[in-house]
Amino acid sequence: MQIIDSTPAALSADLQMYLRNGDVFFDIETTGLSWRTSHLYLIGALLRQWFLDRPTEEKEMLVSFFTFLSDVKRLVHFNGTTFDLPYLTHKALFYQMEDPLSSIASLDLYQALRPFQ
Repeated sequence: MQIIDSTPAALSADLQMYLRNGDVFFDIETTGLSWRTSHLYLIGALLRQWFLDRPTEEKEMLVSFFTFLSDVKRLVHFNGTTFDLPYLTHKALFYQMEDPLSSIASLDLYQALRPFQ
């Protein structure tokens, strides 16, 4: 597994505001739509990425990502309520891990902006 941290030395004032508020923007990439038959291979959260070299590292990736979320106050995502969050929750249960996602506030930009289509 590779963790790529691309945090620049000087962040914009707008980005610093979100970091101070405890918001984390994230997205996941998988090899399919079902958690049972696919693997997680990438998690991107703000300026950090977890990238798997092998599917056998999936649990290690989740442990690292969940540790990263320990101080997060709100998850911000696009359509994560219907895919990303349930997928990660099912994977955590599969690996018999505690799921921290249910205790973190969440903002789904897709659902928030959908009425304005």
